[in-house]
Amino acid sequence: MHSNSGRLLILCSCLLFASFAMAKDAAPLFADHATLHVTIEAPLRVISDQRDSDEYHQGKLRYVESNGEMQELDVKMRARGRYRRIPDTCDFPPIRLNFAKKAVKKTLFARQDKLKLITHCRSRSDRHEQVILREYLTYRFWQEMTDYSFRVRLLKINWIDSERPDDATERYGFLLEDEMRLGKRIGMELSNVRKVAANSLLADHSALLGVYEYMIANTDFSMLMGPAEEFCCHNVVLYKAPEGHVPIPYDFDFAGLVNAPYATPNPKLRLRSVRTRLYRGRCEHNDRVDAAIEQFQSKREDLYKLVDSQPGMHPKYRKSVKKFLDAFYKTISNPKKVQSRLLKKCV
Repeated sequence: MHSNSGRLLILCSCLLFASFAMAKDAAPLFADHATLHVTIEAPLRVISDQRDSDEYHQGKLRYVESNGEMQELDVKMRARGRYRRIPDTCDFPPIRLNFAKKAVKKTLFARQDKLKLITHCRSRSDRHEQVILREYLTYRFWQEMTDYSFRVRLLKINWIDSERPDDATERYGFLLEDEMRLGKRIGMELSNVRKVAANSLLADHSALLGVYEYMIANTDFSMLMGPAEEFCCHNVVLYKAPEGHVPIPYDFDFAGLVNAPYATPNPKLRLRSVRTRLYRGRCEHNDRVDAAIEQFQSKREDLYKLVDSQPGMHPKYRKSVKKFLDAFYKTISNPKKVQSRLLKKCV
């Protein structure tokens, strides 16, 4: 009894030390979950109209430092993305920010260079803003499950078109940690391969990711292969660990929990809607699914707390997200349903 307690104490101490080490290495921008209020001023109409171009445009980003000092940073901006870059999908595209490293030293944006900014999609739509908040929440869910995850920072953005300064709008958005910065934080390099075999993935992590994608009802990913002529994988980034490849997911706007108005299920899967769950975890790692489910059970209260504390979320959508989680937990709490809906549906 005492021996087991001692081992547990040592294990917990090691986990706490590892978590502390990772948190200590987090860049200042992503070390806090508080909503950051910023003003971004740039030729927004030009960026939107020229969204097919990768040309950067000069802009300004203003915010207040923790000491109360107003900070103004020069930043270059351009449109990015694929589906949300299409005008019929979004009237305002996702943005890539490009900071000069010297200019951001000793600021909240220290150690940042290029950052993805996930934006509101529709400028005059509260519904689309709620979509952004739900997508942000999916990143927070995965971060709650593992340190092998992208950090995010929620922003409340006052958008000002520098060519039409009277035409301003305020919307939520969030910043996504850079792939290279994530690799440095977790002590791993990018794999940079075209495809991998399932047995080369870190088994426990692969199973955890499979159950997670099932929880949020996301089938728009692959842990083994990316789009043609691109590095692996689809909406997953691979990192090299001594024991195998570590898949880290991103881009959840086609997940059922996010429920974006433009999202449609893959026709090959014959799903009624993106809200329909379908397990896409690897069959090779079915023996690790029980352990993954135990981890989700242990984090249940924490995940619901994230929903309750999510800034800006309308009560209707807060209730909807929790109801969606309820259905997931009902499934994984039933061994027969785990067998029929997860293990037998593996790929």
